[in-house]
Amino acid sequence: MLLQVGVQETLQKLRSADFGLLGLALALFMFGVYLRTFRWRALLADRGLHVPIRTLTQLYFIGQFFNTFLPTGFGGDVVRVIELNRHGVSKAESVSTVFLDRLTGLLAFFLMTLAALPFAGALIPAEVRWVLVGLGIAGVVGTGLMFEHRFTTPLIDRLFMRVRFPLKAKAERLYQAMRANSPQATLKAMLVGFMFNLLLIAINYLVGRALGQNIALGYFFLYVPIISTLLLLPISLNGLGVREGAYVLLFASAGVSSASAASMSLAFWAITVAAGLAGGALYAMQGARGAFRIRAEG
Repeated sequence: MLLQVGVQETLQKLRSADFGLLGLALALFMFGVYLRTFRWRALLADRGLHVPIRTLTQLYFIGQFFNTFLPTGFGGDVVRVIELNRHGVSKAESVSTVFLDRLTGLLAFFLMTLAALPFAGALIPAEVRWVLVGLGIAGVVGTGLMFEHRFTTPLIDRLFMRVRFPLKAKAERLYQAMRANSPQATLKAMLVGFMFNLLLIAINYLVGRALGQNIALGYFFLYVPIISTLLLLPISLNGLGVREGAYVLLFASAGVSSASAASMSLAFWAITVAAGLAGGALYAMQGARGAFRIRAEG
């Protein structure tokens, strides 16, 4: 992608960036990681599981590290499940709350994407547009299923009774654990998801201004949810290539050159890497403390 838009021009724009604004964008992203811990805590507290916010924050930053450096955007979720289980939360509760934490965030993105598509759909290739429409509809249906228990619970219970499949007992326990949260806690989690999405829009706006792009804020409301949804597709390593292509394609309508759009994408990616490195440092410190504790007890 960079070869197509011009490597030298893109790097030149990055070198001339306002690093003060990029630092502010990084601070907001770090705050966003912290903000999402309240989504997770709402789901846990609703089940009577009171894990300290400090612990959840550490686990979220560690998850950010693995999400950034593993070839998937979900590797950090597995790590969070394992680490939460080590803090005394059962495996079923760990899996279900981490899954719901991720799901409520994704549903918020899908709903925002569906709202943005009527205004930006013409700029997106048809095959990608239909994928986004499908994800948006999934957001609407998924949100409905999360809040509606009166009819869906008996329906799914009958399905479990009639259908046989491998690991049925474990799947049924996981399903019951996922339905354990109240609609109030689920709504609170989704509201935090919307707040984080708004924060991402602000971060991308700051990145654009840092690179000298005076782009109207409305474009970011349209394009950031779409770009974030596209990054969920298993097309490339951590979104590299997909992200740059999406920025170039979409922001062209705002009069942004390909090199400028690519530099915006790379700057945002650098911010996620910096937050991931902070999580990696926490993980290393946690491991070092564990090693010292074992040595002292030995």
